[in-house]
Amino acid sequence: MVLGLLLSIHFISDHDQAGLPRHRRDLQEGPIDLLRSANIIPNIVDAVNSSSGISMAVQYDEASVRNGLLIPASQAQRMPNVTITGANNSLLTLVLVDPDALNPQFLHWLVTNIPDGDVGAGQQTTPYRGPAPPSGEHRYVFLLYRQPSKNTLQIMDPSKGTTAGRAGFRARTFAALNTLGNPVAVLYFLSQR
Repeated sequence: MVLGLLLSIHFISDHDQAGLPRHRRDLQEGPIDLLRSANIIPNIVDAVNSSSGISMAVQYDEASVRNGLLIPASQAQRMPNVTITGANNSLLTLVLVDPDALNPQFLHWLVTNIPDGDVGAGQQTTPYRGPAPPSGEHRYVFLLYRQPSKNTLQIMDPSKGTTAGRAGFRARTFAALNTLGNPVAVLYFLSQR
């Protein structure tokens, strides 16, 4: 009986009133609320500058990224198509991290100096690496930052070309060191093997 009560309490605290996991609520909840319920705000970023007018869409071959959507790792191994709108006359930086790795975060992709939202014309600082969660579900978070000026960022690959170098990345620290501020757009999906 006590075990059943404890399981019920855990279920209630981790699930919304409809019985869905809190991080998988549908889009009836606002995008910022979804990021809060998934602990992206405040664990990965402090806030999102959604008033920038810049938006981002991410498309893998078989799935469009929506906050909380489960995409099998096998369907996200190839670099996605990222469409950015509203970024005229801006340079942007795109970061993809797994905050559920053993280290603080695992860097999966870093593209800097993206002109006017054209990701293909940006500088791929750290090459794309698809999800490979060792066990359970992991969140994969796309963070889009507007660079503070039209001057290009001079950034070396933080991973130094190694898997160990990708581990321990911290998006908040990276943004602060490069005076990027809060991201202007954030999307995340879940993945498992």
